[in-house]
Amino acid sequence: MSRRNRFITILAAMAVAVGLLVSLAPAVLAMPTVFVKNVAAGETWVVAETTRVNSLTIAAGPRSRRPTGPSWR
Repeated sequence: MSRRNRFITILAAMAVAVGLLVSLAPAVLAMPTVFVKNVAAGETWVVAETTRVNSLTIAAGPRSRRPTGPSWR
């Protein structure tokens, strides 16, 4: 493979990678973010939608459940 063809191949691969990153960025940025979440013993935290959490602390003995409704299976 010549240098020119290799350069074009690398450039095309980089363009595809950047295109994928740009297309996925809005979905990631649209997610709600909870920076720090502490769930105490006996407390119930219902996560109603996809949520990013930077720090999650769960005390011993918490209850966990998922939301109810037709969209949750």
